[in-house]
Amino acid sequence: MRNTKSLLLSSSLLAGLSAAAFIGAAPTMVMAQSASPDSIDDVIITGSRIRRDPTNSPTPLIQISQEEVLQSGEVNVIDFLADIPALSTSVVPEDTTGSNLNDGGLSLLSLRALGSVRTLTLVDGRRHVGSSPGTLSVDVDTIPRLLVASTEIITGGAAAVYGADAVSGVVNFILKTDFDGLEIDASVAEINQDGQLGERLSVLWGQNLLDGRLNYYVSGEYQRNDEVLDSDVDWRRESWGLISNDVDPSSAPNDGVPDLILLRDVRTYIRGTNFGGVTILSTGVQPSPASDPDVPFGTCSATTFSSNCFSLAPANRLDNGFLYTDTGASQAVVFGPIRQGAGFTRNASNGGLGQVQNTEQGQSSRLPESTNWRFQSGFNYDLTDSINLFGEVKYVEEETYDAGQRVFQDMNIKAFTPGSVGAITGTTAFEIGVDNAYLPANVRDAILANRRDIYNSAGVITSNVADPRAQHKLYGPVRNQLNNRDLQRYVIGARGEAGDIGFFRDVNWEAAYTYGEMNNSNREQAVDVVRYQAAADAVVDTLGVVNGRAGEIVCRVQLLQAQGTAVPNANVTASGVTTTYSRQGDVINKCVPIRVFGAGGFSPEALDYLSAAITVTDQNKQHDFLTFASGDLWDFWGAGPIGASIGYEYRKEITSGVGRDADTAGRFLFLNGGGDFAEASYDTNDIFAELRVPLFVDSWLGRSAEISGAYRHSDYSHVGKQDTYSVLAQWRPVDQLMFRASTATAIRVPNLGETNDPLGQTFANGFSDPCSATVINNLADPQIRTNRIANCGTLAVAAGLPNLVFNTTADPNSYLPNYGSGSVSGLAGGNPLLKPETSESFTFGAVWTPDYLLPNLAIILDYYDIEINDAIASVSAQTAANQCVSGDQVNTPICLTQTRSTSNFLVTSFIQSSRNYASLTAKGVDFTASYGFDLPSWFGMDWGKFSHALRGNWLIEQNDYVNIADPTDASIFADTVGMPRVRFLSTVNWSPTPDLAFTWKWDWQASQEIDDLNNLTANLDRYEDLRYSQTGDFSQHDFSVRWQARDNVTLRAGVVNAFDAEPARWLGGTSADNFDLFGRRFFLSVNYRPF
Repeated sequence: MRNTKSLLLSSSLLAGLSAAAFIGAAPTMVMAQSASPDSIDDVIITGSRIRRDPTNSPTPLIQISQEEVLQSGEVNVIDFLADIPALSTSVVPEDTTGSNLNDGGLSLLSLRALGSVRTLTLVDGRRHVGSSPGTLSVDVDTIPRLLVASTEIITGGAAAVYGADAVSGVVNFILKTDFDGLEIDASVAEINQDGQLGERLSVLWGQNLLDGRLNYYVSGEYQRNDEVLDSDVDWRRESWGLISNDVDPSSAPNDGVPDLILLRDVRTYIRGTNFGGVTILSTGVQPSPASDPDVPFGTCSATTFSSNCFSLAPANRLDNGFLYTDTGASQAVVFGPIRQGAGFTRNASNGGLGQVQNTEQGQSSRLPESTNWRFQSGFNYDLTDSINLFGEVKYVEEETYDAGQRVFQDMNIKAFTPGSVGAITGTTAFEIGVDNAYLPANVRDAILANRRDIYNSAGVITSNVADPRAQHKLYGPVRNQLNNRDLQRYVIGARGEAGDIGFFRDVNWEAAYTYGEMNNSNREQAVDVVRYQAAADAVVDTLGVVNGRAGEIVCRVQLLQAQGTAVPNANVTASGVTTTYSRQGDVINKCVPIRVFGAGGFSPEALDYLSAAITVTDQNKQHDFLTFASGDLWDFWGAGPIGASIGYEYRKEITSGVGRDADTAGRFLFLNGGGDFAEASYDTNDIFAELRVPLFVDSWLGRSAEISGAYRHSDYSHVGKQDTYSVLAQWRPVDQLMFRASTATAIRVPNLGETNDPLGQTFANGFSDPCSATVINNLADPQIRTNRIANCGTLAVAAGLPNLVFNTTADPNSYLPNYGSGSVSGLAGGNPLLKPETSESFTFGAVWTPDYLLPNLAIILDYYDIEINDAIASVSAQTAANQCVSGDQVNTPICLTQTRSTSNFLVTSFIQSSRNYASLTAKGVDFTASYGFDLPSWFGMDWGKFSHALRGNWLIEQNDYVNIADPTDASIFADTVGMPRVRFLSTVNWSPTPDLAFTWKWDWQASQEIDDLNNLTANLDRYEDLRYSQTGDFSQHDFSVRWQARDNVTLRAGVVNAFDAEPARWLGGTSADNFDLFGRRFFLSVNYRPF
């Protein structure tokens, strides 16, 4: 219903604007012709503060016009920019949903896949406050769309010109100046082919006064995007996926049976049906023979609720599980026709009653729901003929909502001693009684009568014991986030022409102060685990002692209190530390029982009782004062004057925040914890200079050449003095050919989040132990397999567990861990000892304009080579665990960040923080080709103009060196999923008349490796089809039309992803957003300029 209303509102809005535009348009218009200048004035372009002819820029430069962005039909500017190969790994809205916290709706640019923190985003060459807490990363969707005249992107270190963080390059948004008139732009666009919409209304009004000496403008923009759920995306609903079918013995890795098979409608029973859960009796699992180890050996503890005890429907006990109807009645577990064939817990099948794996089991929101208001005003005032005053004021409000994966619990069912309450063993596990009021009688009887077979590693039953226990696995209430962010930015400054001063000629100068502030509030909602257990542990009040109603279902804690029995508090032990949480007061008095067996068992009153929310707040502040002057010196040898620039910059960054613990208030919540971010800051004083030296003009050496350089000295309050430089050169042997090259150093100083963020709770969800014999046996790379067997053995000896076996799943001592919910708790925080990253970059390119071959043809090639040392990286718990044991030897520094139990070898905790230990490299070639011409007249008709532009990238190398023990050990990302070796964007435009244009965009990506084919030689039957090791080429085609209906009215319409291209089926529920994830969708916009 919401989408229908949105469509009606949007259609009405566009229709109204269109009608107003036609009514207000003059009946006849004479189109003025633009005069073509004989020469191009020198201007300041991105990459330098010295004025120069833009056609002679020595810096690799990608330029994007406002028209390209508007014609693309993309709802968010970031979605258009992220389709440019150089920016394809940028953070887009779909990257901010799911398990991420406090980042709702951020749109952050990332050049060369080196991260948003290494891409400097500027507005008119000036700094902009960051929108991500504790960082300098700029949310580009806070820049009003109509104000942007163009966007310029340069590659390579530019810290000598712009300061720290310009490591991979700079993206500079150039705003309109001297705007006079009123412009209204409105659009409505589908953001997903199921009909979810994005709507935007932008208004820009400017006026020249005082005989043109004063220009001011006011801009306002409203944008709203619908939420897109996983279940709204059609290819995710199809739920394709690779499931485990066979495990090869280590002695025969190619047994002819595919290890992974591709299925449609993959369902998972990891927690039963979508809202109903699954109850599993305590069961021994018969292992497979060593000759075909599909089901590994595992032991079940009789005293703890080990996950090894609760494998659903193993071959030796197919009837050990119960699903539930919406009324709470039990029903049998029904799998689809093909069930997962390998694994201790075989939870997947195609079809059946389980959760749809790609829409119901994971996160809920794929795109967040967002509402944005953006306002900006500014002025330019010519105080004199040579002095101009300027200023800007901007205010932005953003609200973003997204729902993540629902809370999940293992509810361990057993008989309680009279007067007791079950234990809470973690955020995801607690006990409830077998006398639960909502537990169907047949399930209760099965639990009480349950017996468990005990097997040895050979699969032989050694005994059979009574084991009246069960585990109920359930996805419960939703976890969601509501993020409110406001941003304000103020700029005041002056610029001017000073004429000749001493040796300097044509001196121009600028001085400006910028203040920016971002305030962020994030409300995170889940459940109070103590209350959740109290509500789930429902019993029958037979005598009516609680409320005087015999037979009423109440919470156990209420019944105990009414019977005069003291209710014990909850003692929860984590990482060896026991914490007590209250079960008194409102926990008892306001408890509302819930039915956890089957969907529909949570009343609104119960949800109010057990839900919990916390709010975190963050603030970034930025002060920046920048002044510089540039001009020309002597022309010694007739090649042109030497250009020079000198300047000074002062900048201060401040961050503070209120953490999660402030709202937790002693409760045990299914939410992360974390302390307050005490206000922290740093400042820097920089001096910088540039020099441009023309070498010759019209010489026997060619038409022209120049060399230029820049140097910056910075003094940071937290990392001390830093120096950076750059050297650039260009040579034009003939008019049609120019060569250019640059070398530069750059730095990135650690941001305040990396140095000062307090330690807070985090979780490694979906943790896969790299020492698991099952995981090791399934590795495609034989060298990593060998390394892990040896290194895990070393760690086991150090833990006092020398008998553990890692090279097979069939040995009685095989290490076969089970992490239950798959989540490990740890801590993450800042590191005040970080030092700056340093980088070196080199570029070499050519610009060829062979007008003698084809008029208006331009071909540009630019090679780049960027190497970053002492890179600051925060290694995830999973990555750290893998790096600990995957190298040629134990990676001791990384291993020390994790704690393994000396009793069962499980990873029990970890510490995650940033460190200077990595090196990053990126090498590739950007290529651009464009041409255009007037079409010949056919059949007496003028067919208009044709143009074609190709913009792409050939990725040569993308390596991360993150192994402290072996700095030469590279993680190779080029040609892997998300990093295609070749990607290009082709744009064809045909304008049959000056008022009408048709555009065809083709985004093509080369196939990317899922598995290295070289590794598959050791396991030829890993896939049933070798295609599954590659993504396959990906093509997306967009078509649009622009019609200038009147001189002041432009209509745009089009279709994005016209042929409904989707990621390869064997990628399953991929979130790799280099592929289009949202199908065929349409857009419509109108631009109206009444005066």
